[in-house]
Amino acid sequence: METPVGTHRADRTTQNSPPTAGPENPDAARRSSRIPGEKWVVAAGPCALCGSRDAVVLADRCRHGEPLRTVLCLCCGLGRRDPMPDEHELHSYYRDSYRVELGKGRRPTKKRLWRIASLGVERALDLIPRLSMPCCAVDAGCGAGELVYMLAATGCASRGFDPDSSHIQWARSHLGLKVEACGIKDVEIAPGTMDLVTTYHVLEHLPDPCAALGICANWLKEDGLLIVEIPNIESILQAPGHRYQKGHLHYFNRVTLEAVASRSGLRAVEIGEFGENLRGYFRKDSRAQPMQVPSDNAERIIDILERHKWWTHYASAVPYHRSWGRFSRTLAEAVHTCFRDEAAILRYHAARLPQLVRESPMSNPPKG
Repeated sequence: METPVGTHRADRTTQNSPPTAGPENPDAARRSSRIPGEKWVVAAGPCALCGSRDAVVLADRCRHGEPLRTVLCLCCGLGRRDPMPDEHELHSYYRDSYRVELGKGRRPTKKRLWRIASLGVERALDLIPRLSMPCCAVDAGCGAGELVYMLAATGCASRGFDPDSSHIQWARSHLGLKVEACGIKDVEIAPGTMDLVTTYHVLEHLPDPCAALGICANWLKEDGLLIVEIPNIESILQAPGHRYQKGHLHYFNRVTLEAVASRSGLRAVEIGEFGENLRGYFRKDSRAQPMQVPSDNAERIIDILERHKWWTHYASAVPYHRSWGRFSRTLAEAVHTCFRDEAAILRYHAARLPQLVRESPMSNPPKG
């Protein structure tokens, strides 16, 4: 059950956190006093963006009803799981359990392969016009390697890595891709060698997003392109109780995404909304300066979340459009995969890509 924003219970205090108290930062205290009904907690660990422990509890359970505390930093507005799990626990979870818990299994089924191959085409269509070919690219969190495969089909020297060893093994044996079973800290990539680094739904899973983007920026050539796609904490497309997941360690809006990137030597070219997600395009820029987060960012997020109620959500057309979209997609996947094997599914999508690139209105986008 989701806890109303701005509330807490005394029994939430963890072994690693001091008792609930007023904010350590006077500026946070002044901002929080302007939020009606605001009560704050001192979080178990510091915010990865600003270092503050001053926070407000957003929820005390995940979308599946299991106990899981999610807090929002009152100083900068970055959401996070609190307390953070340790690195060994995270490594084991993402290697062995994460995709299984999501119902994706240890290898992609034909229907799921059709879905992720379609997504790989959509992402490749967005990326290719922004690049100068030939190029070198790496996909962090590559899963079954669908984007690596699509980029390779267009002549890009692409590679990928993912902590899920079963998906990596499938991508190697079925697609012959250059992919590795490892995390972002362990992969060996020479500095300044990549034209493109992609991180689709990766950053929200990492305990230190600033350090992770710093590693990615180090791989890029000067003016190289980094793509970050993450869930948008301000999105109201999902039901309120479905927002917080066990596998998500951080929650961003546009402001906190750009702020994290700016601390890693990256300059924002464009940040756009894609459904319930944000997609940011960043260039490596040695002159990039850390961005100052607006003082009202946390208050803005809390206001949006407070106004998004169960009854307003289900009284709108949004959940019914989404349900119809899922049904239509599932039906199309069943039809298209009925008489195709796994290799034929990927060959079909890869064969469509060159023509789609030529027809795309993004053929000449601004390079940033």
